[in-house]
Amino acid sequence: METVFDRREVDEQQTSGPKRRRTATRPSRLARDKKKAQNKAAQRSFREKKELHLHYLESFVEAVKSTQNDDANDSNQRLLQAHLQLLEDYRRLHESFIKLRQKLQSIGQSALSAADDDSFDEVERAVEKYNDNTTAAEANAELPTHTGSPLDTTQSNPLASQPLDTPFAGLETASINQPMIDQPGSPNSLVQSFMSIRDISLPGLSTLNNAVNVVNSKSLFADKVEGACKQFLSQISQNTVDWKNMWLNPLEIKNSLASVAIRLISELSGLGILIYGSDFHRSLQRILLWRLSNDLESKLGVPEPFQPTPLQYSLMNYPVIIDFIPWASIRDQLILSRHILDLDVTLTYQVVMCFYNYFFHPLAKYPGPKLAAISELWYAKNWLSKRWAFTLLDASKKYGDVIRIAPNELFFTSFEAFKEIYGHTNHSKGRKPFLKSEFYDNPDEMSPLGAERDPVRHRETRKMLAHSFSESALTQQVQFIMSHIDLFMKQIEKYGSHEKGIQVDEWFNWLTFDIIGDLAFGESFHAVEKVKSNPAVTALMNVLFTGSVVNIFRRMPYLWPLAPFMLPISKLQKERKLHQEFARELIVKRIAKGNDRADFFGHLLGDEKTRLSEEFLRTNASSLLIAGSETTATALSGMTYYLLERPECLRALQDEVRGAFQSDDEINETSTRDLVYVDDVIKEALRIFIPLPINVPRVSPGAMVEGRYIPEGVIVSGHQYTLGHSDRYFADPEEFHPERWLPSTHKLYSRRYGDDNLDASKPFLIGPRTCLGKNLAYLEMRIILSKLIFFFEWEALDELGVGKKVDWSRDVRVQFLWSKPDMRVRYTRRNF
Repeated sequence: METVFDRREVDEQQTSGPKRRRTATRPSRLARDKKKAQNKAAQRSFREKKELHLHYLESFVEAVKSTQNDDANDSNQRLLQAHLQLLEDYRRLHESFIKLRQKLQSIGQSALSAADDDSFDEVERAVEKYNDNTTAAEANAELPTHTGSPLDTTQSNPLASQPLDTPFAGLETASINQPMIDQPGSPNSLVQSFMSIRDISLPGLSTLNNAVNVVNSKSLFADKVEGACKQFLSQISQNTVDWKNMWLNPLEIKNSLASVAIRLISELSGLGILIYGSDFHRSLQRILLWRLSNDLESKLGVPEPFQPTPLQYSLMNYPVIIDFIPWASIRDQLILSRHILDLDVTLTYQVVMCFYNYFFHPLAKYPGPKLAAISELWYAKNWLSKRWAFTLLDASKKYGDVIRIAPNELFFTSFEAFKEIYGHTNHSKGRKPFLKSEFYDNPDEMSPLGAERDPVRHRETRKMLAHSFSESALTQQVQFIMSHIDLFMKQIEKYGSHEKGIQVDEWFNWLTFDIIGDLAFGESFHAVEKVKSNPAVTALMNVLFTGSVVNIFRRMPYLWPLAPFMLPISKLQKERKLHQEFARELIVKRIAKGNDRADFFGHLLGDEKTRLSEEFLRTNASSLLIAGSETTATALSGMTYYLLERPECLRALQDEVRGAFQSDDEINETSTRDLVYVDDVIKEALRIFIPLPINVPRVSPGAMVEGRYIPEGVIVSGHQYTLGHSDRYFADPEEFHPERWLPSTHKLYSRRYGDDNLDASKPFLIGPRTCLGKNLAYLEMRIILSKLIFFFEWEALDELGVGKKVDWSRDVRVQFLWSKPDMRVRYTRRNF
């Protein structure tokens, strides 16, 4: 069965030219060997430098330990212990990183290709590029100044003693030619002693000669450290330190340590900056402040996605890098597995869990693939194949009503189970709701309506937005919608008659994004007018498609260290930031327009009781942008394909539309409601090609589903695509037949479909999470389809561009949303 690789790619390889033609331009073997030798030498130099760096750290630890005393209340002693803990964490993380590399090189060619010198060099280059591009303002406000390591005696480092964090940004820097011992009481001397090093944070009490000599007693850096520390110790011994007026307070110390530790950990693993980006450092600093303090006040300051779990709060001996993962369950799994980067321990743990999952797990009695019962590998393999919707449909045909698709997850294929999982909870029978799972978690502080897991917050947000999608609101919004559709028809007339036609899914995307942009942000993206996508919208779609791989990392957390090698993280971060900044600019403009505009947020901006924040508007507007545009465009694309595949359906549609209207001015939101066949074509398209191709998981509260008790915490789901293609509910489920929806009095009605359970088609979901934009989507599709039928003759262009005709079921892919084939259609203006 084809899964991971597209058959088109195989065909291309089989039909391509001789191999020597493809390899004729490759560099010579001598050049390749030379480059490989250079890479290995550079990598060897990097490892040697890291080992020397680690040696210096260990020397400092030993030297500083000799300064400890027995006074547990001594603030300097507590500061010293905090520094020692950071140094120890650094040492352990360094060893784990090297150990991971060695393990990867030993477990096969596939892993070796992910761990070779070029890949590790790429991580280092990415980090160095980020550091080189960081402006001085950003570095002073967010992170320690990025200079050469003070421990590297091969380079001069005059900037190593500059202030490195916000609390010290305003302090005057001492002259590098003046001995710091000559400046008694200078607060800057204390800054130098505590914050002079970029890669590590030296303890402020490291004044012993042997500690200073480890660095280099003749260097400028060592002179400053020695002078500052001696001055500080001299003041302490003489009891002349004015502690009330000193900058040295616990909060600032913790801030400083956290800032340095952020840089330390990010540069070591390459994950911090590459995955989260520079905006993330404020959150990291709060996390590290909590780790240093371990008190309730600092815990409450940690942002919502990273709020410590009870397990984190009680166990503090796990690597600090685990705190940076924005999913609570993954953090707990990593903590419990303890030796998280030790592959031997991890593999042993997985073997034991596989045995338990297959024989003793509460879900062991349910049918399904054996691989799915013992691990997440079956799920990951089929999810990454980009054929997930078809995988679930095939599994339903093989295994029946309920399928175990993961060790702790069940998939239900009946409509009865679908209603029990997603429908409104019957409180009179004591049923608890099936809440959304961690699949919907995101690192942002505010979740949009569609991703909100908390039922109370979801209900409040939905109540605020519901008016924007009501029938009365649509009546006011239709003026904006019609203007975009009319422009679309003019552009189709201009470009659609070309010899190669137009790529329909692209044009439908442009139109629906323009409409939702106008309604959500108060400003169109002008894609139809400019005949090209808005870069910010393209960036958002790229993040969504590529970011679907993150779902696998959530399920298999031990893969997180490999994230930089499996995802274009830097590109994703740039595109995500591009869209966020673009959306923020549009929301600011929309707020400035006030509440006079009848769009999604007009009535909310005029209600002082709601007091909506800019963040609320931006987050929900971006979410509505995807939910209200891409899905509608997908439905229109699928509709076009199936109508062209069944010419008799297209002719029936033409007869109805062209018989109902004499001019395009008559086609509007009211008149199209009476078009029975148009409505049934839309319903059939949504049945056979549901716009959302993935199942939406819920968490069982410990309840009955279709007569089976599902334990609390088990993940459950159904899927509209599986229901719509089930012969249990529909005759000829794989075929496009709009007549199945017609009333028995219609001339095209077919008795063959009289027993279909039409209610089993639920493209907009059911229950409290049903789609708010259902009425808007139907309105858009009715008008767009009617006008395209009224104005143009349609002609399918047979070739996909690679010598094959488009086959919708074969060529579509699943990446959270549908990735559609390049289907081209020629639209010719009809004479009337």
